[in-house]
Parts: sequence; structure tokens; C-alpha cells
Amino acid sequence: MSEKRTAANRRNAKLSTGPISTKGKRKSALNAVKHGLSIPTDRADDTVLARCCRQLRQVLISRLSLSKRRAELLISIASSGRI
Repeated sequence: MSEKRTAANRRNAKLSTGPISTKGKRKSALNAVKHGLSIPTDRADDTVLARCCRQLRQVLISRLSLSKRRAELLISIASSGRI
């Protein structure tokens, strides 16, 4: 890589620091929640958790071609907090 390119990358990296304010960090921490695949369980009620499990089950079966039994096993392990 050329020195010019390296210098440009370093300048750009200085601008890509992520959120700085507390409000920005809080908002950014919830990005994965939008899709229902990651939720802070201490803030979720049973309805939200059940919906997330259904979505995860659907992804595991349809996208990864897992059997229903294996999907349930993965959901069980994930919800136990062992991952």
C-alpha cells in the first residue's frame, strides 16, 4: 500500500471512532435489538423473549437448514446464557 493511501486511511480512521456521547452509546448498543436476534434480557418481558425465540427458530430452520430438534437445542443453550 502506498504512503499516500496509508495516510488517507489513518485520517479516515480518526473520524470512525463510534459514538462518543452517553446517549449515542446507548442508542448504538440497541442496534442488534432492531432485528430481534439480540435483546437485553433484563429489559425484556416474556412476550418479547418468546417472539425472539420464534424468529431465531425460523432463521435456524429456514436459512441454516437445521432440523427442528437442533434448532430447539440451540435456542435452549442460547437462552440459558452459556454462550
